[in-house]
Amino acid sequence: MNVYPGAIQMLVPYDNVFWNCNPSYAIVIHGTAGWQGASAQDVANMFATVPDKRSSHFIIGRDGVVAQCVTLDNGAGANCCLEPGHDPFWDIGVANLNTVTISIEHVHWTTDNSDSLTGMQKQASFKLVKWLCDTRNVPTNHIKGHNTLDPQSRAHCPGNYPWQELFTFLQNGGATLGVPAG
Repeated sequence: MNVYPGAIQMLVPYDNVFWNCNPSYAIVIHGTAGWQGASAQDVANMFATVPDKRSSHFIIGRDGVVAQCVTLDNGAGANCCLEPGHDPFWDIGVANLNTVTISIEHVHWTTDNSDSLTGMQKQASFKLVKWLCDTRNVPTNHIKGHNTLDPQSRAHCPGNYPWQELFTFLQNGGATLGVPAG
């Protein structure tokens, strides 16, 4: 499946995408850094019009709304190339990591991504990541922050992301702590 059920479809133009690849090696978590008052739809509109052609597969707003900008049979322009000091996990011999990764942006209002996700945003993020792991067969140890690729220019991306809560959620089969799945 190339479209996330429940996401608002706001696909970026043809030339903002890396076509016909298999972006299922890893999931990369991002933060928008400084979009105070912005929604997922605002960020999606920016991706559709920005001259540098950047994009992301998904954007999760502070209200929990998920916008999808790139289908999952294509790569999004959010990850590209490695910086010195990157996590050795990424040494896989691929020149452009956009062709093998799924990108999820989270709207943050602080410029350093230090604000926490809202409850609705966290819930939407965890559900999306679980769905991606299940439908795209992404192992949980292949979920990384943008800072693992670009530790110099993106040291604060994704910022204050609740990693341990996410991995506990995934280990529990998508159940919240203390509440059985289903």
